[in-house]
Amino acid sequence: MQSRRETQVNRERADRGQNAAEVGTELRILLLCGSDLLESFCIPGLWNEADMEVIVGDFGIVVVPRDAADTDRIMNHSSILRKYKNNIMVVKDDINHPMSVVSSTKSRLALQHGDGHVVDYLSQPVIDYILKSQLYINASG
Repeated sequence: MQSRRETQVNRERADRGQNAAEVGTELRILLLCGSDLLESFCIPGLWNEADMEVIVGDFGIVVVPRDAADTDRIMNHSSILRKYKNNIMVVKDDINHPMSVVSSTKSRLALQHGDGHVVDYLSQPVIDYILKSQLYINASG
């Protein structure tokens, strides 16, 4: 019997017209997030525990630390994050790394308040699409 992860990976391959033999390597789908989103996993009632089990247990997470966040402390604060700690990869905390300044949360807030600094890390076509589609125009994002 296939795990949920294997089933999803096979479904993704089928959607692209590929099977495992053609690809020759195992594909892995991971959630890429900042440590701020990882920390939200520790807020009681915010995330459904079954969803967390699937996200962290069946897939995995790549975490980009934000503002020198203590990712070990965050992971130890949640029983599910502790249980699947081996499925959580933390990008080496380098303040000069371009990914360390990109934050979807900060981008949404900046766009909601008309802050033009998003042009530093979002391309103009992306900004145009967000504005044209009226994304993030309310406080709930």
